[in-house]
Amino acid sequence: DITKDDDTTNWDKFWAAEYAAALAAISTTAGSYHNFLPGRHLSYELLSDTIENLLPDIRGRQVVEVGSGSGVSLARLAKRGAFVTGLDTSRVALRFARYLSQHYGVTSGVELIRADYRAMPFPNNLFDVTYNSGVFEHLTEDEADILLAEMVRVTKPDGFVLISVPNM
Repeated sequence: DITKDDDTTNWDKFWAAEYAAALAAISTTAGSYHNFLPGRHLSYELLSDTIENLLPDIRGRQVVEVGSGSGVSLARLAKRGAFVTGLDTSRVALRFARYLSQHYGVTSGVELIRADYRAMPFPNNLFDVTYNSGVFEHLTEDEADILLAEMVRVTKPDGFVLISVPNM
């Protein structure tokens, strides 16, 4: 119901517009998504490169993006051999991420889950890296505390928690 004014519905609307724009960009640029929103792609590239630099070998590592949206950085990490999980509340974002995973040829090793960050459906200490980008700036202080606690909970003791806040 797009008339609802709740957080998930608003994100579904946002991701629907992004998904439509991406489909148009891919169909008009000889099948390339990389040049669509180059600043955003640079951000995803820097983030995935940072994650790779933290780990001696990304292959076989468990990585989760909380608030995964389009999943572009996940696709980059999966292409390099990581087992990646995208968690988002938006059905449209997850559909978009599934499409982009196929677009980038990395459907195996990619899991997309619809869930709330406040109670992630993962056991403790599962992931080598838990990260997000563009999430914390949308949260209240209490919500940010809950998200951070959940991110720490699902990350291995020797793992990494990364938070990226885009330049406003």
